Amino acid sequence: MKEVKALILCGGFGKRLRPLTETTPKPLLEIRSDFTILDKQILELQKADIKTVFLLIGYLGEKIKQRYGDNWKGVQINYCEEDKPLGTLGGLRRDFNRLIVMSLSVMVILFLILMFLHLLKRLNFLPVF
Repeated sequence: MKEVKALILCGGFGKRLRPLTETTPKPLLEIRSDFTILDKQILELQKADIKTVFLLIGYLGEKIKQRYGDNWKGVQINYCEEDKPLGTLGGLRRDFNRLIVMSLSVMVILFLILMFLHLLKRLNFLPVF
């Protein structure tokens, strides 16, 4: 069986959580002392036997790299970095061809989600993120 790999979007500004996110990226906000949102996500993936994670980083991404490095608690960490803010799913859209880690079923689901978002945008029903 092929290894399952995961992708976590970590590049947002976290504007709705200001002032907490002015100096700390949203994924590094603590749930409890020295335990972040991203810690929880990675550990849950590890419990599901996922050993490789791709983090799409942008805003304050260096802080994420400093915390997790290339390997965190036995999970291989890879980074895809936005040079400029690309918006919700923008980083994923940009790096999609480079991330050949998704199965066909996941790609089909992602395609359907993108089509649905495009339709909502055209109908002016897309909420502001």
